[in-house]
Formats: sequence, structure tokens, C-alpha cells
Amino acid sequence: MQLRGEEHTVTRNNNAVNELEAVRLRSTDDRRLSRSAPALAQVAEDQIRDLKAAMGETRRDGSPKADGAPGSRRKRHLPDKEFHVRNSLLSSLFFLDHINTIYHVAVMVLIVLVLKTLVTDLVEHGTVNLSMDLIWYSFGGFHRAIIIWLVMMASVLMQYVFFTNWASRRQQMP
Repeated sequence: MQLRGEEHTVTRNNNAVNELEAVRLRSTDDRRLSRSAPALAQVAEDQIRDLKAAMGETRRDGSPKADGAPGSRRKRHLPDKEFHVRNSLLSSLFFLDHINTIYHVAVMVLIVLVLKTLVTDLVEHGTVNLSMDLIWYSFGGFHRAIIIWLVMMASVLMQYVFFTNWASRRQQMP
């Protein structure tokens, strides 16, 4: 029974020591905070000023913007673009084994179809018939296709020139 009383006293003393240690740490923290409070306040003010400048309400020095002032013109600038070299989506998909397998299956199907056509021609006609009639018939109106392609290319080039001029002058517009 004597031990239980001593354990209770030791526990109470440990609690008291822990409380005193906590009070000492709090007072040390309070002294540190009181010394660093102006620095923290300055950092907070800087962050608020940067945030307001980013939102467009004030300038970096803290003065308000005079957008509504008569005679003032606000110049708009286009943001700079960053371009990164990277693989196309199809190239990155070919790194996956199952997509690469599908590609190889499609190539094999094409090869089998060509071989089937060649074997069928050999069995039915006795020779391989590489008739070019269909190809010549298909390219019979080739000059029309070239003319249409040239018209389309000229229209795209005109749009390119128009939009390039527009983009360069847009930065100079008020």
C-alpha cells in the first residue's frame, strides 16, 4: 500500500514538472514570437501586396491603379508562351506493350490479305495479276486533284499571312 501512495506522489510530481516545462516553453516561444513578430508582419504584408498586384488591384509599390483616370491607357500584353518538345500521343502509346501488340497484329493482317490475294490469283489464273488498270483509272483525274490541292494551300497561306499580321498589330493596339 505504501508503494501506491509513492507512485501517486511521483506521478503528481512528474505532472507538475511537465506543466512547468510546458509553461517555460510557452514563455520562450512567446519571447521568440515577440522578437520575430515585426518580421512576420512584414512578410505577410509583402505577400498581400504581391497577391493584390497579381490580382490587378494595385501596383507592386502598393499604390492603387488609375485605370479609370481620364487620359490613361492601359496597355495589354499577351503572355509569353512556353513550348516543350515532347512525343506525340501515338508515339507514347507505342511504348505500351499491349498497344504495340495491336499495331503488330494490324500489320500482320495486312500482310496476310496481300498474300491471300496473290495466292488466289496464282490458283485461279495461273499467274500473278498485278493489274495497273485500277491505279491508272484512279489517277485519271490527277490534274484536278492537284488544282484543288493548290487552291486549298493558297487559302491556308492567305489565312496565315492575315493572322500573323493581326497578331503582330494586336500587341500595338490600345
